[in-house]
Formats: sequence, structure tokens, C-alpha cells
Amino acid sequence: PPRQILPAALVMERGDPPFPPEDVDVAAERARIESRSGIAAGSEAGGQVDRVRLVRLRKAFETVEGSTVAVDRLTFGVPACSCFALLGPNGAGKTTTMSMLTGDIRPSSGDATLCSFSIWTGLLSIFRLTGFCPQFGGLWPHMKLRQHLALYLSLKGFSGAALEAEAQRIETAYGLTPHAAKRVSNLSGGTRRKLSAAIALSCGRPMVVFLDEPTTGVDVSTRRFLWERISEASSTATVLLSTHYMDEADALAHRIGIMARGQLRVIGSPQHLKSRHGGGYRLEIKGSAEMADVAQAFVRSTFKHARLLEAHGGFMSFEIERGFELGAAFLALEKAKQTLRLENYSLSQTTLEQVFLNIASEQTSQPAPASGYEVFALTSSS
Repeated sequence: PPRQILPAALVMERGDPPFPPEDVDVAAERARIESRSGIAAGSEAGGQVDRVRLVRLRKAFETVEGSTVAVDRLTFGVPACSCFALLGPNGAGKTTTMSMLTGDIRPSSGDATLCSFSIWTGLLSIFRLTGFCPQFGGLWPHMKLRQHLALYLSLKGFSGAALEAEAQRIETAYGLTPHAAKRVSNLSGGTRRKLSAAIALSCGRPMVVFLDEPTTGVDVSTRRFLWERISEASSTATVLLSTHYMDEADALAHRIGIMARGQLRVIGSPQHLKSRHGGGYRLEIKGSAEMADVAQAFVRSTFKHARLLEAHGGFMSFEIERGFELGAAFLALEKAKQTLRLENYSLSQTTLEQVFLNIASEQTSQPAPASGYEVFALTSSS
């Protein structure tokens, strides 16, 4: 007999353990989403309807050792005309979350809606509205570039003259016209990524797009080009992006959430996370090795609770807590540049990567290495 799927609203209310202590922003987001009635109806926030909405989305895998929870009641919404980036160390649950949203695996409980279609009951509608750019594969070496576009456009309902015109439009927009008659096996890596991104972002003009590390392995010029195409697509589509580049997430996201152990730990705008969860400021100075001790004493006397992070030769890096006047700090540094013979200095706010590492080290048993994380970014528009 066919498997019976209970409404997610019923499944997620049965025997859920209480949530552990949550960050105030995470709790507020959960309250905002769960206060709305009708899981598939979307919710309004500031006059905007959530285009992507997760409600207590949960996935547990059964192993010989018992049940392992990969995603634990993940709840957040993405309003129209906004970008949401989901970060976390390896094993945080990001890949499992993406797999549930794309229909690759079923949730254990909870729900998610994309364009108001539930992943429990509306996958066929979701598939018609989505595009996908995988990290690897998705292209056939023996097929020509134009044949790929024709294939995917036909799957989206295009035919005849309309298909030809749309293929030409996409080739022009992505700079692919000179390569239209080439086999994929003869294309450069950058051109292949452009083709994969074009198929996902533009074939059929999908409402939801999944991009798995679309800029990995490409040069800076191609990377910036793809950023522009992704930004353009986000004016009419919802984009789910995975990336290892923090500046990519910072550039595209209006809000960011960081996961650890399957749960959402913090959420907010990039600036909010830097201010609230960062270490304040980062001071770096470069001078002569002979003056290093004197320079360190100057920093500790000028900035309260300055913490030395790195020192080698004449270079030193400090973490500076907030609570000082920036103008006075720069005046003191300018004077020290002369008296301490500093070659240069920099005083900057905590970066998004530093915030990520701070949260990851607090919430995981072992801090994840800098190269051991991924980012998922959701961009949504009306």
C-alpha cells in the first residue's frame, strides 16, 4: 500500500523535547515563524511574505548505534527581496537541509515551503519551479553547449522558435555565444561553470535555484561575473547557494544564520553578527623586531583588554574589545607610528570569517578548521 504521509503540523508536535537555551535572535525568529497559522501559507514580516520558510524541519538517520539527528527543528523564513546565508562547520546539517529542500530526502518531521509549496505534498510543483547547478557533473562531455541549453529549455516547456530565441538570449547574457557549437569536453573549466550556472539560473527562468559552489575553481574575473548573474537572478528568483568563500556570502546576504550540531545558533545581518558576536576589532601592526616589546606595551596601555593573537618578528595582531573611541585610537596610532617606527598598522572590525570561527568553536566539541566549512545562501525576491 502507498506510504501514508501525515501532515507535518501533526508530526512535529509529537514528543518534541524542549529546545536548549537559544540566542535571543534565534528565539525571536522561531517565534515569528511559529506564530503564523498555516504551514504552507507563508508568513508576513514587515509587510513581506516569506518566500522560503522552514518550520521545525528535522531529520534523523537510523544507524546500528541508534538515531542520529542531523537537523534539529530548523526554523527560519526568508522574506521577499532578501538574501539569507546559512553557515556551519562540517557536520552541522547544511547538506542535509539542502537535500530536504530539493526533495532528495524526506524530513523526519517538520515542513518547508518554497513559493508556498510544501516539500511534503508539492514536490512536483517545486521541481517545475527550480533550477540546479551541481558542484560536479550535470553536463555531458559529448554534447555541445547549445544542445545542453536546448535540452533543459525543452524540459521547461520551450519549443521551436521560442526555444531558439531563449537559447540565444542565455548565450549572450553569459558570454557563451563563441562556444555554442563546441562539445563540453572542449570547454575550459570556467566556461563549463558558466554553462552550469546559466542552465540553473536562466533556463525557464526558475523561481527557486540551487547552486552548489558555482564559483569554485574559476578565476577572479569569472567569479565576479557569476556574482553579477546571481544578483540579477535574485531579483526574480530564490537562490540557494553553497560556497566556501566568506566574502561571497557577505556580498550576497542580507541575513546570515550559523548552524552547529543541526541547530541554528545565531541569526542576523552581517553587520549585526560582526557587532554582537565578533571579538570587537582586530589591530595589526608591523614594525621592527627590536621595538616589539615596546609596541606591545603601547597597545596594552592604549586599549583595555587587548589580547595578543599572533606575533612573529615585528608583526603583531591583537583582538581589541569594543568600548573605545575610534578617533582617539587612530590619533594614538598615528603618533606611535612615528615614535615606535611602525611601518604600517590596520584597525578593522571583526570579519565574518572570524565571527564564524568564534561561533563554531563555541558550539562544537572541536573547532572546525578554516577550510572545513561551507556556506548556503538563500536569496529571495518578490
